[in-house]
This record gives sequence, C-alpha cells and structure tokens, in this order.
Amino acid sequence: MSFRVRKGYLLLLAVSLLLGSALVYAERGELFVLKDVSYNYSAMSPDTTLFSGMVGTRLFDLELDRYADSLLSRRKILKVDIGYSLPDGIEVTLNDLEPLAVIAGSGEIRGIDCFGHVIPFSDRGRGIDYPILTGIGENGFYKKIKDRRVELVLECLRDLKDSDRDCFLMITNIDFSDEECISVYVEGLNTEVLMYAGDLKKNIRAVEAFLVDYDPDLEQVKRLDLRSEGLIIAVSK
Repeated sequence: MSFRVRKGYLLLLAVSLLLGSALVYAERGELFVLKDVSYNYSAMSPDTTLFSGMVGTRLFDLELDRYADSLLSRRKILKVDIGYSLPDGIEVTLNDLEPLAVIAGSGEIRGIDCFGHVIPFSDRGRGIDYPILTGIGENGFYKKIKDRRVELVLECLRDLKDSDRDCFLMITNIDFSDEECISVYVEGLNTEVLMYAGDLKKNIRAVEAFLVDYDPDLEQVKRLDLRSEGLIIAVSK
C-alpha cells in the first residue's frame, strides 16, 4: 500500500510548524514583553510612574482596564485610551476629546465637548466650523460647566450635528448673557434671534424655513423673538 501527500498539505504542515515555533519563541523569549510606554496628551503632564512597575510584563498579561480605571479616577482626566504598540510597547492617550462648540473669552478660544467639559482647542486642520459660545464666564480646563442652559444647548447641538448638518453650520454664535433666554446668530443674518435654550433645535429649523419660504426683508429688524410658541415676532430698530 502506498500513500500520496499533496503539496497543499505539505505547505499547511510547514506553516503550522512555523507558527508553533513562533508561539513558543514568543512565550519563552522576549517578544511581546513590555519595554516602552508612550503618551499622547493635551494640556497636562502624565504620571509616568503608574506604568513603571509594568515593564518586563508580557503585553497580553497586562490588566489594561484596571490601569485605565486608575487613570480615570484622577482629576482632569476624562478619557483614557490604551492600545498595544507591537511588539513591545503600549500607547496611552489621555483626553482625546472632540469639541462640539468653542468658548470665546479672555482672548483665548477653548473647546467644549458634548458633556459640557472645557477642553483645549486648536483650529489646525479644523477651521472654525463650530458655534461660538459667549457669556458663560470663565472655566478651567476639564471642568464641567454647571449651567442648565448650556446643557440644553449642547444637547440640541449634538442632535443637529448628527441629523441636520446644514442647520448646525448655520449657527455662528450663541450668547448666554441674558439669564432668561439665549441670543442666537446665524450665518448671513445680521439680526439677533431670541429663544429659550431648550428650543434651539426646533427654533433654528423654524428660522431656516422662515428665511427660505418668505425671503423677508429684515433690514429694519433689530431682533427676531421666538419665545412665544409658534410665533416669530420681529422687533424693529
């Protein structure tokens, strides 16, 4: 009796042996053993001592979730991303947060994320395609703005950005100086638009429809008042 082995099976056997050898080397050798920790961070200095005791540990034995939780428990750290940098490193990214709007004040522009945290902002590669918020006072980095009106506006902006990008981009400035309402300014319209904070999403669409459907002459109009349900009241200069 004779047996014939096809070339495909021989190739598969060779690959399996190579993979097995590589796994044995990785297990017994220095492959996938942590040697380097790199950081990406913004407006803060990382605590490099947290990972110092991990050097020499096999990458896939590291309890990265536990270390991420430890970092998140610290002040001013809102987001942690830890990834492998094969073959012998990990990369830690702190506070990689996306701005939803920007805050103008004291000659410096800062970002604000969808949860109301103040974050560093750089317009490099972005442009200022974000609503500018004014009249909300001074707030330090990574602190949450505790103003219910700001929370309502951010919720509306988030929905508009996801569902109606054109309306989102119409909004150039939102001012919170008045404690009762907000003043909204839109692209191409030199008229102040008054509304309540929680009605921003609904009312900005109403303004868009009003401008498109009626093409009104607003040269002598100082402001549009949308605080009355279903009405747009024009106030003359």
